[in-house]
Amino acid sequence: LGFTTSEYFTLMLLDILNNNDTLASIMESVVQQGAAISLVFYLFLITIVIYATFGLTHFEKYLVLGWTTEDGEEQEKTCSSVIACFWHLLYNLPEEGNMHEYLGTVEPGSKDYLLRILFDTTFYVWVGILLLNVVTGLMVDTFGAVREEKQKREAIKKNYCFVCGFERDKYEDLGLDSPELVLGDEDCLYLNVF
Repeated sequence: LGFTTSEYFTLMLLDILNNNDTLASIMESVVQQGAAISLVFYLFLITIVIYATFGLTHFEKYLVLGWTTEDGEEQEKTCSSVIACFWHLLYNLPEEGNMHEYLGTVEPGSKDYLLRILFDTTFYVWVGILLLNVVTGLMVDTFGAVREEKQKREAIKKNYCFVCGFERDKYEDLGLDSPELVLGDEDCLYLNVF
């Protein structure tokens, strides 16, 4: 593909994931939790559908789709279907999950005011705090487990005989300090690899 369209050559820069142990561990933590992260993402999409449906039913006049045309004119239109509201909510979702930044404001004292506060607040708590932090928690937890596993492997490499599995202390107690081959007590062939 790179020979026909040069931007595909930039994908080769991702080889750093193979060359850097820290980045490889991070990717391993994401891949190990892929199923759980996928389920949380599915729950996130379901949540957006639910809020799009409630938003269309109760707050249609506040769900305003805005865009700029090629002529520079600003256009506005309220979303007319659940799918349009879904894409509007998904596309305009800020990092912190705060809805009042991209929905029209409600006048204090109007009949929609308290319901809109409930709508915005529950969305912020459920999406902005809980769901986004669940994904972060899954990756951090798995990254810690991957790091512990790597440290455990390193400790085994340093403290156990590769051939027979003896611990370093037991191996040294037998007086096997030289690199030559020795026949041990249990008829195991030892090679001092320490």
